[in-house]
Amino acid sequence: MVIRTCARSSGAFMKLLYCYQNRDEQIKRARKAGRLTVGRLGFGVPEEMILAAGMVPVMICAERTSELSRADKYLEYSFAPKAKAWFDVLAGGGKSPLPDFVAAADSEDVVNRIYYYLREISRTEPDCGIPPLHFVDLLFSRHMMYQKWNYAALERFLGQLEEWSGRRISEEDLRRGMELVESRRTALLEISALRRCAEPKISGCEALVIIGSGFFMPPEEHAALVRELADEAHGWPSLEGRRVFFCGGAQEDTAVYEKIEAAGAVVVSEDHNWGDRCYERAAAKNAEPLKAIADKYMLAGVSAQKGLVAERVEALRAGVAACSAQSVVFYTDEYEEAASWDYPSQKEMLDGEGIGSVCFCKMKYPAENNAGLDKALSDFFRGEGRINAK
Repeated sequence: MVIRTCARSSGAFMKLLYCYQNRDEQIKRARKAGRLTVGRLGFGVPEEMILAAGMVPVMICAERTSELSRADKYLEYSFAPKAKAWFDVLAGGGKSPLPDFVAAADSEDVVNRIYYYLREISRTEPDCGIPPLHFVDLLFSRHMMYQKWNYAALERFLGQLEEWSGRRISEEDLRRGMELVESRRTALLEISALRRCAEPKISGCEALVIIGSGFFMPPEEHAALVRELADEAHGWPSLEGRRVFFCGGAQEDTAVYEKIEAAGAVVVSEDHNWGDRCYERAAAKNAEPLKAIADKYMLAGVSAQKGLVAERVEALRAGVAACSAQSVVFYTDEYEEAASWDYPSQKEMLDGEGIGSVCFCKMKYPAENNAGLDKALSDFFRGEGRINAK
């Protein structure tokens, strides 16, 4: 991991880095404190509600060293590599401790399929060890006709959380959960400003650590460390290089960003849930808590899995303008087809704006398994990212 000396000299950053690199510590710490954990399979699972129940939300993520023994046994080959690793973790093939419960959200098709596989294995193999499951059936189309459905879906999830936690969840509890998440969101906006400014102070790799560590530690602790870090980072050396907007598959680790930045660029923003998108929308404070939470997730950033191509084009146009990006890197793993459908129209828009882009599709995971990727990135940025390449 390429982390600068100024970041490694920061006590706040090193605490965040520890949580980012030791993701199973959150479950161990929760169990030591006698608290129950809920694994979030998909970003559509409202963490505000889990916090309101007095439980600990834990993001389900891929284990880079997983042998995928359980996934290879049950899943067909067309699952994306990271999705296979999510399944393997929850099916007991990983090395990390399992959460007490798992909530899956209808945020992308592959999550739905993993949920159905896990549910069926639990039914046919009762002793398999898969945690109790719940499906948060939110509809993400941005239309009022779907709101009632989403409100009902969250009411069902609320009842499930009350059953799991053994306690009633009040509106006050929900508002407290919303406040915790909002406090972290506003802290991360300070980090975003330090990336997008004329002379970036925080690299893309460092940003992924700062943002991603929040999925594996209490939000109030994370917010405090991020604010402390933001104050320090104002005095860090400015970064030089081609300003890059990253578009494509979610990056659960820093490997791809390391390669981009080693080639002489700086990733100043992105459109995936392990980056800027995870904190871009707040829940309304003046609405009923459950409805405010439902609307927040329904109206969140337009993803490749849920958004129309035209919406994705306009979202990219706005994202590139907001960070003054000079180039765009598109990157998707094998079987991450959804983002690739948007690319031709997005490329056409970028060409019209005079912004260079490069596309890497059907890439192997982990990123170091892709021969020639380092050279392709270096060649692209050596030409200052002004030409479109494939």
